[in-house]
Amino acid sequence: MNRIRRAIFVLFAICFLFVFWTWVNYLPNEKIRCTTPDCWKQYEALKASLIEEKQRFVSPLSHVKGVLLGGVQRSGINVLRTMLNAHPQLDCSHEITLTNFKDQDLSDRAVLQDIAKTVEKQLSTVNNPTLCVKADFDYIEALSKVLPSVKFVIVIRDGRAVAHSIYSHTDGTFEDFYTALNHWSKSLSIMLDQCYALGNEMCMVMIYEKLVVDTEVWIKAALNFAGLPWHRDVLNHSQITGEDYYTKLGPAIGRLKESIHSDAIDEWRPTLTEEEFQKVFEMAPLLRKLGYPQ
Repeated sequence: MNRIRRAIFVLFAICFLFVFWTWVNYLPNEKIRCTTPDCWKQYEALKASLIEEKQRFVSPLSHVKGVLLGGVQRSGINVLRTMLNAHPQLDCSHEITLTNFKDQDLSDRAVLQDIAKTVEKQLSTVNNPTLCVKADFDYIEALSKVLPSVKFVIVIRDGRAVAHSIYSHTDGTFEDFYTALNHWSKSLSIMLDQCYALGNEMCMVMIYEKLVVDTEVWIKAALNFAGLPWHRDVLNHSQITGEDYYTKLGPAIGRLKESIHSDAIDEWRPTLTEEEFQKVFEMAPLLRKLGYPQ
């Protein structure tokens, strides 16, 4: 019996030594393996590459092509959207909303995977091969990772007109015109920074005032940017667009059923005094940066 016990003990000891020797010689243990500066550098480089690979996000929607439309609310996004919707190859009635991700780390791989699932679900009813969707551009950077083959068009409008429209059409969200103007300035600055970071090939800036004054030139530019052929229907959306489209837009319809006009460009002017004209440029220097006249 003692011999058997000794044999078992010896066998166990041999197995333990074999496992320990293997761990020391083959598993990555820097304290044992790394004895030179070069070794440490190689180890740190390998560790960094493994972490990067682990965090790297590969979108399941990388095959989707098309264009996303966005900007600060009341900037004329729906005007451009409705015109493009009249194109035979587009259906721009869908939207992407990501408000549930407001306070999350949008660079985190797990969060991006959740965003991809949300976007995929929201786009599940889109039948057109070319995407044309209104999106929340507070999340441009995340959307560019989830939809890497999709282009962005950000619509910009005079912040004074936007602030006037926001303050006039919201129920107490902003306490006054200046609060709304500050919201425009901060939000648009962030959106533009992210747009410029994507580059001219992936993000286009559309000036609302130019769109409604020189409509054909700028709508052609938008179609060309999206990789779509010119079609005159986009200039006749008021005669072509059906009620189903407007129903999906809900209360945002406004004057969208009318032909394109420039009446709304200066509607805000009578609401400001001369002193307030001076004040808005101090509160929102972005106005001057974008070239809007006083």
